[in-house]
Amino acid sequence: MPLWGREKRSMIVRDAGLVGIWDLDPSDTVALARYGSTTMILGEDGRLTHVIHAPEKDMIMLLTWRTEGQTIITNQHSAPREEKTSYTLLNDHTLLLTLAGETSRYVRQNPFPR
Repeated sequence: MPLWGREKRSMIVRDAGLVGIWDLDPSDTVALARYGSTTMILGEDGRLTHVIHAPEKDMIMLLTWRTEGQTIITNQHSAPREEKTSYTLLNDHTLLLTLAGETSRYVRQNPFPR
């Protein structure tokens, strides 16, 4: 593999504070009405599992993620297109995501073991 390929991969940045399991805050009634009950699992390795909890069966989307500044950039390999979402970590347990001017609040279920 050419040296530049390894360098490019090593430049991928992920905010370690985002790693873990995040549930849409059930008290965020506006986001709950918009998205339904959802869970995001952000891995240190750049994998993102987005689960939409439906009455009959959960829907699962497999994505990749990285950060640039205060932006999470996701990509779904089955339908490649980068999506940019602004984020703010209010504390270790509360995450605000803003996409297309709409903000939703997530709460950390638990951090991944390190």
